[in-house]
Amino acid sequence: MLISLCHAKKLLATHGYESFTEYITGFFDLTKKDKKNVAFLKHVKEQQQYKTFETYLTESRALSNHPKLRKLAEILITFFSDPEHATASKVIVFS
Repeated sequence: MLISLCHAKKLLATHGYESFTEYITGFFDLTKKDKKNVAFLKHVKEQQQYKTFETYLTESRALSNHPKLRKLAEILITFFSDPEHATASKVIVFS
C-alpha cells in the first residue's frame, strides 16, 4: 500500500489533480480488488482521516487544475497586465 501511495503522490506532483484522483479512486474501489486486500481497504475507508481526505478531494475538484496550468495563467496575467503588451501582443501556447 505504501508503494501505491508514493506513486499517487508522484502522480499528483507531475500529472496533476485529475490523474491523482483517478488513481486513488481506483485504488480504493473495493469492487476491483482481490479478496486479500478488501478487509484492509475497508478498514482504511472507515477511518476519519480517510473520510476527511475524501471530502477534501471532492471539494478540491472544482478548484484544482494542473500546477503547470496555474503557472501559465500567472505568467500570462503578468505579461498582459503590462500596458506595453496588453493591446499589441498575442500568445500561442503549445502543449
